[in-house]
Amino acid sequence: MTRCRAWLIALLLLGACAPSPSPSSSAPEIRLFGRITAVTTERVTVAAASFLTGKAAEDAAREDGREAPGGFYIRDLRRVDVLAVVGNVDISVLGYDAAGNPSPVPFDLARLGAAIDAWNSGAGLPDLYWTNYWWFSVVDVTVVKIEAQYLP
Repeated sequence: MTRCRAWLIALLLLGACAPSPSPSSSAPEIRLFGRITAVTTERVTVAAASFLTGKAAEDAAREDGREAPGGFYIRDLRRVDVLAVVGNVDISVLGYDAAGNPSPVPFDLARLGAAIDAWNSGAGLPDLYWTNYWWFSVVDVTVVKIEAQYLP
C-alpha cells in the first residue's frame, strides 16, 4: 500500500468518527472515484474504483482479461469507503437536455439517496441518464462535491 493511500484511508477512518466535520478552505481537495452503495444525511458509502484512460486502461484491462473499449477502463478496488458529507454538498447528476443529450442536473442529498435506493431496487429513472460511477471531491475528510461520470 502506498504511503499516500494509507494516509488517505487513515483520514477517511478518522472522518467517519468525527461528530460534525466542516471542511477548511485551505485544505487540499482530493478526488475519489467509485459507485455509491448507500446515502444518509451524514455519510455516503462508496465501493471504490479506479477510472483509467489510455495506456493505463489498456494495460489494466489486459491484466484483468478484458478490453478497454472507448479508451477507458474502470477497475473495482474491492474496498468500501464510508465518507462524511456536508449538508449542502454540491451534487450533479446527468439528466437530458432538450436535444436528448446528457446534461448536468443539480440534486440535493435526500434526492440522491432516493435515486440510489430506486436504482439499487431495480426501478428505472427515466428522466435521468443514470450511471453507477461518481467522482467525489473531498476536503478535510469531508465530501464537498459529488459528480456523475458519463459513460458512453
